[in-house]
Amino acid sequence: MPAPHLRPLSLRPALIAAALALAAAIQPGAGAAEPSGPAAVVTIGDKPFACRVVRHDDKGVTVFLTEAKSTVTLQWDQLAAPERERIRALVAAKDPAADNKALGEEIDGVEVTLVNGTVYRGVELAGRSTPELRAFRFARMPYAALPAKDIRAVKAVKLREGELYSPQERYRKKLAVAPPQSAEDHFQTGCWCLENGLAEAAGDHFDKAVLLDPGYAEKTAAKKGDLDALRTGALPPKVERPSDPAALRRAVIAGWHQHLDHHLQRTAFSQVSETPAVPVKVVRLTNGTVMEGALKGSEEADEVQLDIGGRTYAIERKLIARMDQKMVEAGPFRDRTLAECRKYATDPKGGIGKDVAAGVAKDLGIDEKEVLEVWAARLGGKVVVGARGPEETAEVASLHEAHWGVGSWLRGGGAGAAGNQGGAAAVPANPRGNRGGRQSQGQQANQQQLKSPEDWWKEQAPATKAGILRAMCAEESGLFKIEKVFEENCPNCAGTGQVEIMAVGTGGGGKTAQTCPVCRGGGKFFGVSYR
Repeated sequence: MPAPHLRPLSLRPALIAAALALAAAIQPGAGAAEPSGPAAVVTIGDKPFACRVVRHDDKGVTVFLTEAKSTVTLQWDQLAAPERERIRALVAAKDPAADNKALGEEIDGVEVTLVNGTVYRGVELAGRSTPELRAFRFARMPYAALPAKDIRAVKAVKLREGELYSPQERYRKKLAVAPPQSAEDHFQTGCWCLENGLAEAAGDHFDKAVLLDPGYAEKTAAKKGDLDALRTGALPPKVERPSDPAALRRAVIAGWHQHLDHHLQRTAFSQVSETPAVPVKVVRLTNGTVMEGALKGSEEADEVQLDIGGRTYAIERKLIARMDQKMVEAGPFRDRTLAECRKYATDPKGGIGKDVAAGVAKDLGIDEKEVLEVWAARLGGKVVVGARGPEETAEVASLHEAHWGVGSWLRGGGAGAAGNQGGAAAVPANPRGNRGGRQSQGQQANQQQLKSPEDWWKEQAPATKAGILRAMCAEESGLFKIEKVFEENCPNCAGTGQVEIMAVGTGGGGKTAQTCPVCRGGGKFFGVSYR
């Protein structure tokens, strides 16, 4: 994170005298072996000490001073709140008990060592970095912009997804990349949620597995004991509003980009049902159990009946805490069309904008209106100028980039540079090999038919679609401030918009020019920088 997270630990003013005495009393320990705990920096008085965290408990943290080869214990209440949270996040990420819970696949990460000796492990957000600032994601720090001058070294390491991403984030990624469709998919996803402590999501997927295939009733029943135990022991998520305006602003900006990525990936990777969604009644019991099925009779009756997989479940009214209804897609499923994707990604009120605002509001415990107000004011703010010049202000919106790539010809409506919507590609008036301007039979035979935008979209990989949708959202939704639109030559035609091919047929050989099928004649790939 910005400056508060980068400062070394320091003691309160009232404790400085004692700290100085402690620092003077520290003597190097002969033969003391350096422990293998996470590296950090602690300030005693005005002197910073490189250290490693030895242990911690509810009362404080014990550190081994690397140079002095001595151990010092600091109470948590001696530390300023931001520094206390930073060191707690560091030891939690490195605690062996936490490592055992670091589930998920192995990923490529980095270990960042700062000039002051502090070490962080995470992933670099290359698309958000600038020459002056390098952007990273660390444990419990979704976005940290570190001045390049403060970084001593960055080396590649292997991490587990669970070290950086919460179970909720990994769950959203699973749904976006490979949404469950069959009963077996829902059952396996439910097992994953159960292993990662997501009780409500696990029950939801187990119920859907039974709805799709009643034969899964026995398999899901075998998981009931573990699910009930998780529900009983799980505390409801505690949503706390950020304590000050600057913290709220940072949280809204970081959350906005996270939810934007999630929803655009979901749009690109998942499918939609070709049949209308089926209404399902969601019944939450007072003991935390969640049941879903078709309601039989009235929900106001003393005994509410649910049809789940062909069996009728009778529930006493007094055991029900709440009842809701949701729509479940039953399939068959299809990919979203280009028109549907574009409409969603560029709609700031009813599409992507609404979903992002709703997600951020839920995460932070505020209403959507306040989220939109904070987001709209993210580029403003008051700068206090003192005797030393402008004072540091709350974090402003960082610079991001999106690339149209092979979809650059869709920019501005999708007509392509030559206005070609799928018919025959335009042939130059004087192509090479045909100085008279007339087309030979071989040239006519080689003239390609470019696919329509919708047919072209169907053939693209989901990751390609997601990148294009991000560029569409950045440039066409009105949710962002465009700083710069940049371009580079198409790698297929080197920016000419045309490629040469060998002519075939009875009219003689030679080369003829055709519209580049990659850039559709535009010759350029576009990108956009935005805040």
